[in-house]
Amino acid sequence: MTTSELVLLRPFQIRNADEFLDENILELFVDPTSGVAGPFDYCNEIVKGKMGTGKTMYLRANYMYHLSVLVPQMMDRVPLVLPLYIKLSDFQNLHQPEKIYDNILIRLIDEVLNTCEKLQSASELVKLHEGLQNNIFGMWFNRVSQKPVIDKLNKLTAEEYTQQISTELSTQGTIGNNFLQACSTYGKSHFIELKKKDRPQIGDVVFAYDTLLRPINCKLLILFDEVGSIDKTFFEEHGSTSYFETLMNQLRTLDFVRTKIAIYPHTFGDILTETRYGDVVALEDDIYTTAGYTSFLNKTISIAEKYLTSVASHSVSIESVFDVSQDNMQLLEQIIYAADGNMRRLVQLFDSTLNECYKRCQATECANIMDASAAIRNQAIQMEHLYYGADLDFLRTLTAVCKKRTAYRFRFPNKSPILLRYTNKSSEYNILKIKEIGAGRRGTTYWFDYSYCLYADIPTHYQFNSERIARSRSKDEGNWITTVTRITDELIAQANLPGKIDGTIAYLNAEKTAGFISDGTRDDFFFTTGFVIESDKGAHLTVGRKVRFFPVPLDKSMTAREIEIL
Repeated sequence: MTTSELVLLRPFQIRNADEFLDENILELFVDPTSGVAGPFDYCNEIVKGKMGTGKTMYLRANYMYHLSVLVPQMMDRVPLVLPLYIKLSDFQNLHQPEKIYDNILIRLIDEVLNTCEKLQSASELVKLHEGLQNNIFGMWFNRVSQKPVIDKLNKLTAEEYTQQISTELSTQGTIGNNFLQACSTYGKSHFIELKKKDRPQIGDVVFAYDTLLRPINCKLLILFDEVGSIDKTFFEEHGSTSYFETLMNQLRTLDFVRTKIAIYPHTFGDILTETRYGDVVALEDDIYTTAGYTSFLNKTISIAEKYLTSVASHSVSIESVFDVSQDNMQLLEQIIYAADGNMRRLVQLFDSTLNECYKRCQATECANIMDASAAIRNQAIQMEHLYYGADLDFLRTLTAVCKKRTAYRFRFPNKSPILLRYTNKSSEYNILKIKEIGAGRRGTTYWFDYSYCLYADIPTHYQFNSERIARSRSKDEGNWITTVTRITDELIAQANLPGKIDGTIAYLNAEKTAGFISDGTRDDFFFTTGFVIESDKGAHLTVGRKVRFFPVPLDKSMTAREIEIL
């Protein structure tokens, strides 16, 4: 398959985990864990990450893995783990916390019975088998505890797999057959009665387990997704604890249950702070640090090759589609900065980059850094188009001030209500990001989104050991600019005044109270510190410092007024 043919198949078109077919989940899953802990370990975990970081993918991969190996484990007479995937968004129409609690308990038992039905469906069994056999590339195959099961399954054809499972489930006295019979009996009697109850209890879950699963030595792995979609009253204290904490406490004390729950950090659902609820699996990497960037780069390469391979049906390296190499990763570097640790945005940028490549050369060549830059700029343009009128004018003025002061980070005291328009427009990415919430007299620190910096030409990098701007915006040429500029209403007003020009201080007297400014053509613009605007009165003056000023003739000489110290 040529690169052009591969690009036309749009390998990065799907970017929502909910849209992937069950049999493709494990094939596309990128392991975010490191060390001895694996993503499919039977343990309690709190999976944390902002929107688009892969929480749903992590839980769905857990579900598909444990479901895929369930029946082979039955045959080998080893302890079983039954996964239950619960989308709490199914209960977002409920506003009474006790109703949410009741429905979750009923759903837990319902999912056990649904799994029973899946194991009796030949088409579902084929999907499970394909889902595992597609994963010869998965990095998690080197987990010692999982390798024997995977090796065994890979040796079977789909027909052999289905036949073995059918035999296991139909033969009297086997674990599988006992499980199906128990599910059938329970579903026809106890479950119907349970749904009629006014208030189901955790004891009903225990009874269902004792009836269905304890006889076959099977434990539960409960996967809670979309926690943030539930009414916030479920997380508010009613008496001593919230219904959410009550549920999690009840489940954690059951010897046959482990839970993995997806949480948005710093939201009302982020209240499970004790280690008794599980280890935290952090899905976000700080790409502004060396370790964080390296970690996300490895995930980026892995996810790109998995998506490409899935579409091509044979192994595809990232170098065969994108203009990158071991010594030149600048294309991926730019996409990573623009994605800002967001996996969904990363996949979207890959798709846009290949689209730009196709427009440029019909994808007869590999996608290059110019294609990536065009995709990033297009994304920024879409973000800017969300604003109009006074909001757009203010944004452009703010951009001009930061650009002149060579800073993409800033503080703007007492302007939080206005700046919220640029930080809360989207749940995934915005033109402005809050990087540090203000405390006391220290104001909130805002950062411009990287894609917008690229589009608006706001500097983000200095060359090594210099204050010269690194135009490549690459770690190979320089470092991130760490300057945080302070913006005031006066600076905003000054930015809108016509006639100002840029210059540098050419001379200072010994007291640093007066001197001359050069605009590049003449160097005799006289100034005193009294001509500096109020917002910059405390700025340190040095020869060579950049300034912005009004040129004003005085008698036969020129003076610099309304001086901004950049």
